[in-house]
Amino acid sequence: MKLLIIGAGAIGSVITDICSKNDAYDEILLADLKIETAEAIKKRLGDPKKVTPIAMNANNIADMKKGMKGVDMRINSTLPRFFLKIMQACVESGSSYLDMATDLGVAGHEKPGDKITRIPLDMQLDMDQAYKDQGLAGMLCWGA
Repeated sequence: MKLLIIGAGAIGSVITDICSKNDAYDEILLADLKIETAEAIKKRLGDPKKVTPIAMNANNIADMKKGMKGVDMRINSTLPRFFLKIMQACVESGSSYLDMATDLGVAGHEKPGDKITRIPLDMQLDMDQAYKDQGLAGMLCWGA
């Protein structure tokens, strides 16, 4: 299985470490906006051969789709503000998705002080049918 981990921060580095030791994964792409961040994580983990650092902008669907080609599963360990775009890129590139949590601070288009009318999880769940139509899984709030 080819795995893409988006976000080479604290959570992404732990996920990469665990997955790199598991024989279920043949190749792991570790993506971050700055490839140097992903390269540093790989080096800190002892330079596992199955881990390949790549640059990816989680705020750009077209950029993400390029890096998602041929990947079986994507794990999102970025900030919640990127979730909807990453989920959309996954649907458009035909792969399943998993994230760690959600955040009320990115509830939508409300201005500071406005009442939150829809929480981010509701917006993520709006994509349910798009995932089902392609036989994909969208797994939300799996924790860290």
